Amino acid sequence: MNKNENLIHVRLDYEEAREAKKDMLSLELSLVKLIRAIKTFKSLRLEELRLKKRLKVQISEFLKDMRKLKTELPELEIPRIIRHDEETGEIEGRKELDELSKKVNKKYDSDIEEQLRDIRERLSEMGRR
Repeated sequence: MNKNENLIHVRLDYEEAREAKKDMLSLELSLVKLIRAIKTFKSLRLEELRLKKRLKVQISEFLKDMRKLKTELPELEIPRIIRHDEETGEIEGRKELDELSKKVNKKYDSDIEEQLRDIRERLSEMGRR
C-alpha cells in the first residue's frame, strides 16, 4: 500500500479555515488555563498536607503534655453537688443544685420586690408634697 492512497484531502474555504484556527486557539487557551489551575491546585494541596502534618505533630505533643500533666497533678476531690455521672452525663446532686438555685433566686426576687416597694413609696411621698 502506498502512503498517498490513504490520504484524504479536505478543502476549506477561507472563512472555515479562519473559524477552525480560532477554535484551535480557543482550545489551546482553555488548556493553558486548565494547566494553570492544576498547578495551583497541586501547590495548594501540598500546602494543605504540610499544614496537616504540622497540626498532627502539635496535637500529639499536646496530648503528650496532657498525659504528663495528668500524672503529675494531684487528683481533685469534686464536691458531690457538682460531680456528674460519666455514663449519663447528668449531675449527681441535681435536685440539691436546683433547690439551692431556687433559694438564691427567691432571695434576689424578694430583694427586687422590696426595692420596688421602697421606690414606689418614695414616689408616692414625693407626689404628696
